[in-house]
Amino acid sequence: MTYPPFYTWWYVLHEPNIPPTGRRKNKGALTELRRAQNLREVVRCPAYHNLLSRCEGHTDEASLALAAGVLAHVKGRPSVGQGTPPSFATQLGTSSEQDKPLLSGLRFRRLISHEEREDVFRTVVRALSFVDHIAEVEPLARDLYDWTSPVRDIPAKWARDYYRAAPLSL
Repeated sequence: MTYPPFYTWWYVLHEPNIPPTGRRKNKGALTELRRAQNLREVVRCPAYHNLLSRCEGHTDEASLALAAGVLAHVKGRPSVGQGTPPSFATQLGTSSEQDKPLLSGLRFRRLISHEEREDVFRTVVRALSFVDHIAEVEPLARDLYDWTSPVRDIPAKWARDYYRAAPLSL
């Protein structure tokens, strides 16, 4: 399967402008996308249509809107040195200073139980705040794009990643 160019699109939205201002070139487009309260509003944003225009061939526009809407809230990527960056679910399951996952097990189970893209959008945007809006862009976008795919079963994949990272509390 060929995926849309999520990272390139995200990077262009976050690209800093040329000095001396240091402001983002696309600050208005990014702000408009971040203000979208639902996927219908995401689809009305020019930044979404910019991503859509970069897609070749058939694209699931509802899945694309989900990925674009969530990626607007990702402010940076994790720094991992030479290692493999953690998945979003792994980040959520990583323990905080109190030996608990960053996102509670109950909230995580609610997140992965959603089947409707609209619910996934709201819940994942909220969950991003638990990881300071830092996530690996491309894997997160691909997972969101395939959320409703029975073949990939993203909620099961996320559950495996989360519980491998979460501290055991028996």
